[in-house]
Amino acid sequence: MRAQARFAPVKSVRSTIAEQRRSFDRTGEDFDLLMRCQNDWNRLAEFRRERARNIRYKNGDQWGDPIVDPESGTTIREDQLLSSKGRVPLKHNFIQQFIRNIEGQLLSNPSKSIVYARAKDDASLGDMLTNTLQACHQLNKTDRIDIAVLEELLLAGLACTKTRYTFWSTKNRADGRVDLVGANRLFFNTDIEDPRLFDLRRIGEIHDYTMDELIGHFASSPQDVETLREIYADCYDRMEIYAGRDITKERGVAAFLRPDNPSKCRVFEVWQRLGRWVTYVHDYADGTEQITELSLSQIETINAERLEQGLKLGMERERVALLYAERKYESYWQVQFLTPNGVCIRSSETPYTHEEHPYSFATLPMTDGAIRGAMNDLIDIQRYINRLIVMIDFIMGTSAKGVLMVPEDSVPEGMTVQDFAAEWVKSNGVILYKPTRSGAVPQQVASNSTNIGAWDMLKLEMNLLQQISGVSGAIQGQAPQYAGTPSSLYAQQAQNSTLNYRIVFRGVPYVQTGSG
Repeated sequence: MRAQARFAPVKSVRSTIAEQRRSFDRTGEDFDLLMRCQNDWNRLAEFRRERARNIRYKNGDQWGDPIVDPESGTTIREDQLLSSKGRVPLKHNFIQQFIRNIEGQLLSNPSKSIVYARAKDDASLGDMLTNTLQACHQLNKTDRIDIAVLEELLLAGLACTKTRYTFWSTKNRADGRVDLVGANRLFFNTDIEDPRLFDLRRIGEIHDYTMDELIGHFASSPQDVETLREIYADCYDRMEIYAGRDITKERGVAAFLRPDNPSKCRVFEVWQRLGRWVTYVHDYADGTEQITELSLSQIETINAERLEQGLKLGMERERVALLYAERKYESYWQVQFLTPNGVCIRSSETPYTHEEHPYSFATLPMTDGAIRGAMNDLIDIQRYINRLIVMIDFIMGTSAKGVLMVPEDSVPEGMTVQDFAAEWVKSNGVILYKPTRSGAVPQQVASNSTNIGAWDMLKLEMNLLQQISGVSGAIQGQAPQYAGTPSSLYAQQAQNSTLNYRIVFRGVPYVQTGSG
């Protein structure tokens, strides 16, 4: 917990839900804060759309991009347009293979977080903290979170977790907890440019609770329960029967203020960095530095008392340890839990020693605040591969294959063309006919598909996919391309293939142990 000053600690803001309800004003600061959070969430719409598109390609739905039908002018799916042209929308999902290979690299090289002591005297303390950290990771099953974080970095370029100290009902005790925050429920100020996210000033997430969960998280008295039921009067638990979601479908958040499931109660957890004037105090008696709400005149009173006591003890005036104080404008983090109509049901200052929010980020390198997933570079190549596969399939389907050219006068009397064709394909078929003067006889025609370079282009695109993704044949364990390849060269090729994703692997452990 956060260390407080021993003079006059800065008090956290907290009040009962009923008091917050009575002071509710739609023109107040809480409602304005909720509107700013909605703007932040709306500005991340393009980020969520790009992430959803990458997930769709990863899951195999690679012909779902909207396209304009040139005949009707309406917007339809790309596979619908292909089907209307008589083509089959075939695909070969290389992206899924690429992601599974990268996840396999992470699983085949497991790692553990270790706390290193800078001073030799603190080595035992470092070992103790290492055991504590690894026990917390084991409790939270962070090996599964690692895979989810890695996939988020590949698909979206950003992953966020929330680390806090809370009560575990299954363990009947309080302990550390690490949760992955869904990208669809995350919002923050989008004008960030610092790759370290030092210019982050507002961050939060969307929670959807059942009524029981809401009461368990926020109610501290029967009056709070009544107030919460009044605020969420339009939430009915029985509606879950009719509003259940299919977990096999893609999850998302359709609207900011309204939950998709009417049986849930939406709460917005908002952390924002605020500022205030405080008194900075340096105590020369013990060398400590503290922040207090005492005024400078009150500090002078304390110094006068110390000076008086020191003189009574026979100390020289210059030897009496006094307090040095000055006014400073301090930044601090505050959390508020807001309802969709702007009521704050809980508010407090950050309780953590690092004096920040509990969220930890892992991002791929940002340029001017732009966030892009590692998989974005593969989408166009995957699309072109699919187009080539469809083109080759169409050419093969429309080329001549075993066509029988039959002159009309060569078909015997009393035999139809169907009978002639059936007899022709028999292994022991016999056809009796009278030769004509022209000497025209039936003739079998078979031709290869037109060679327009489609196969060469397909091979080129697949090679480009391996080069850009880094998932080469060496890292997949395939046989060397050339005979006589030394084992050392093959091992070096496999090692070099992983260099493309060193930055991705680096972000995984940071999310677990970062402090925001």
